[in-house]
Amino acid sequence: MTKLIVFDLDGTLINSLEDLADSANWMLMQHGFPTHPVDAYRYFVGDGMRKLIERILPPEERNEKQIERCKAEFIAYYTIHMEDKTVVYPGMIELLKELKDRGLKIAVATNKVHIAVAPLMAKYFPGIRFDSMIGQREGIPVKPHPQIMYAF
Repeated sequence: MTKLIVFDLDGTLINSLEDLADSANWMLMQHGFPTHPVDAYRYFVGDGMRKLIERILPPEERNEKQIERCKAEFIAYYTIHMEDKTVVYPGMIELLKELKDRGLKIAVATNKVHIAVAPLMAKYFPGIRFDSMIGQREGIPVKPHPQIMYAF
């Protein structure tokens, strides 16, 4: 039986915090809302884009309509700028190659929107064949809910 090792993407394989923060702050500035320091985003991320937007908006702006509008603006900007400052964490490429050389299966499960996963993986991990890559899809709860794992 071959073992499968599943990695998260943001904050585990890649450091994307600056691109996320820059994109979120850009969106906030478009509405005249206060921005946040990059380090503050460590506490805002982790539960999907919708939750990120909810957390960074001023409390009086946290209604469904505003969250969805701001989320769409954030995604549009982030899609263009998600590779501006993002880097692979040191040692991750070597680790992944070693796991594959040992005959293990490797996969990625991320709250990043599903359509962005394959292009990012190809850019940051060229030559490494992941056995599966799954991102956030409509109708699937965001991590830490375990449902995304049922797809493997």
